[in-house]
Amino acid sequence: MKTGSAKAVRCAVYTRVSTDQKLEQDFNSLDAQYDASQTYIRSQAHAGWTLLRGKYDDGGFSGVNGLIEGWYGEELGYDYADLNVHPL
Repeated sequence: MKTGSAKAVRCAVYTRVSTDQKLEQDFNSLDAQYDASQTYIRSQAHAGWTLLRGKYDDGGFSGVNGLIEGWYGEELGYDYADLNVHPL
């Protein structure tokens, strides 16, 4: 095991579903994905992982539609650039 401080890893959570069915529920698939992701990120705090602000939900868009409509570039992409975050 290495000694010394861990390199900082800034983490953003992006969640998606392919349909908008059931998104009006109080707790839906996007919420479950976010909760699981933030729990995992927090479990890696010893390795320098931190959860960034913001929640990036893609409810009912396909990956292709999101790219075509510019959703990624406008919301998530700008934050990546501003925060110097790189996708894994």
